Amino acid sequence: MARTPERIAVEIVEWDLRDVADLRVLLQELAACRDESGEPIDTQAFVDMSMLPSFDIPPDIDTSYPVWAVDKSGRALVGDNADRIETLDQVRRP
Repeated sequence: MARTPERIAVEIVEWDLRDVADLRVLLQELAACRDESGEPIDTQAFVDMSMLPSFDIPPDIDTSYPVWAVDKSGRALVGDNADRIETLDQVRRP
């Protein structure tokens, strides 16, 4: 049985901050969910992307990049679709 968007959203909110790749997988699973008529769900109805769990994003990081979340190793979930992972050093490079 497939997990519900509600269950995936709980897992996202409870992400343990260890590996941002795990968060990316959860967000991809949520984005793949469909409603009863087979249409993609509105993921923002389940998870506020601006409120993802994260270690503090250093003040010298320009979050307009955008940077969505940072794990304990300093790897960041980045990009318009929150689908890429970069180190904070990579994010800092122009």
